[in-house]
Amino acid sequence: MKRMLAQRPLIWATAVAISLLSASVQAGDKLKNSVSTGFKNAEALAVDPATGILYISVVGDLNGDDGDGFIAKTGLNKLDPVIFIDGLNGPKGSQIVNGQMYVVEANAILIIDLETMAARTIELPEAGFLLDLAVNDGGEIFVTDPPNNAVYKISKSGTETFIQDAQLAYPNGIKVMANGDLLVASWGVVSDESTWATSESGRIVRISTDGKIVLRTEPLANLDGIELSNGQYIAAGFNDGVLYSFDPHTGKVSNVGKISEGLADIAFYGKRMYSINFNSSELAVQQIR
Repeated sequence: MKRMLAQRPLIWATAVAISLLSASVQAGDKLKNSVSTGFKNAEALAVDPATGILYISVVGDLNGDDGDGFIAKTGLNKLDPVIFIDGLNGPKGSQIVNGQMYVVEANAILIIDLETMAARTIELPEAGFLLDLAVNDGGEIFVTDPPNNAVYKISKSGTETFIQDAQLAYPNGIKVMANGDLLVASWGVVSDESTWATSESGRIVRISTDGKIVLRTEPLANLDGIELSNGQYIAAGFNDGVLYSFDPHTGKVSNVGKISEGLADIAFYGKRMYSINFNSSELAVQQIR
């Protein structure tokens, strides 16, 4: 289904432009340069690798299908988020590839051409609650569905369940490795579906190209986003605000810093690390080594 999307002017009055730090700070230092966006349920970040522009997915009401979600974006080298596209249904995880933005909506994937604003939708009507996606070099899209403990694969031939396994334990963030394997940051073993309370914390899980689990870490936290920076995969702990560095070959995990509880997602561009807090809607940036 094709859609045309219109850009929106600034509709909130408290945007603040903040320049980036000129000095380098270590991961784990107190987060610098932040702004309270006032956005309701800001969930995910994506940086356009071609421009350095940061995009923020804002869910709005958590039912996700009422059109009150939107995507905001910042100016280059600033924290000045303004609403870019609105009228969306619970947008969450996203990725930008060659000028195309892939965004998770409620039971669908929205693909937006950032130049023309033309858009099309891929429906996943049987999904439980889609959260994040990752696009590989061949253009295949992998999407996480935590309540169904599933990862779906969307390709030219259609949509299929790539893996469904209780060991995924509410798969949340997802990233494609250079060799095509997937890394999933899981929320954990959920004991109460209404609150997502867990009886066991989430792990980082490596999945092979044929849809098999080949490695799982020990329980870490209620994990959310996972990203690659300087050869390291970094997962964000939502409940503890910790940044976990993961070696996908050995399975070794290191605590490389702490931001704040409610950490929903991180994104990297050069030596900058952006973060968004779901609870406080705080958008922040710091320099990394």
